[in-house]
Amino acid sequence: MAASNHAVNIFRELQVTERAQAIVRTHDAGIGGEPRA
Repeated sequence: MAASNHAVNIFRELQVTERAQAIVRTHDAGIGGEPRA
């Protein structure tokens, strides 16, 4: 169970990182364009 929980934690961290990178990309691409929520 511990290994399973660890994998879930890593997966969540990856999701958070990808979301943060997507937000940064959206901000970079959105300069001079419409803001995105």
